[in-house]
Amino acid sequence: KKYQEAGKIHKKTVELARKITKQGAKILDVTEQIEGFVKKEGAGMAFPLNISLNELAAHYTPDANCTETIKETDLVTLDIGIQVDGYIADSAITLSMNKDPLHMKLIEAAEKAVDEAIKVVEPGVSVELIGETIENTIKEFDLKPISNLTGHSVDQYAQHAGLTIPNIKKAGPKLEEGMAIAIEPFSTNGVGEVYDLPEVHIYEFLMQRPTRMQEARKIL
Repeated sequence: KKYQEAGKIHKKTVELARKITKQGAKILDVTEQIEGFVKKEGAGMAFPLNISLNELAAHYTPDANCTETIKETDLVTLDIGIQVDGYIADSAITLSMNKDPLHMKLIEAAEKAVDEAIKVVEPGVSVELIGETIENTIKEFDLKPISNLTGHSVDQYAQHAGLTIPNIKKAGPKLEEGMAIAIEPFSTNGVGEVYDLPEVHIYEFLMQRPTRMQEARKIL
């Protein structure tokens, strides 16, 4: 029931995101509006809103001083995680500001990959079949899946709960009854791999630990 409640709020949040993500909008304003809306709905963010432009595949969130605006040529991905009592609905949308044909093909490929992957999900299915389904679907569009970004299992207060859901055919365990998973295909016209940028914007709290550094204590 908590997963379903988070999912309903997520659906309303996506509707808002589609309305306010437009050319000229500041990405910080979009972020604050979406996070504020989730709070008013009585839920919490499972992670800071990710709003990644163009060749940034994922995991970018603006800092407090960000002044960047969305341009007419931008492809914008919003990754939204919402939690209700720690149970997480995690889903993303990608929007093209100018309906560029390549943008629309990338979006269609990723969305179809999600739909096709969901069709094969049931207890006892190997994650290898999910990855193979995603890979084959995206390749139908003459695009590539990003091989070193994956989906994952989720659990209460655990965004990444241990199980990896690949975007390519790759051996792995089978799904079990009671699991919740996030299927996260990424389609690209690039080489199919990502690399990390030097700046880190998102942190995960694991446990309370003593630290001498004043700035580290503030973060904790």
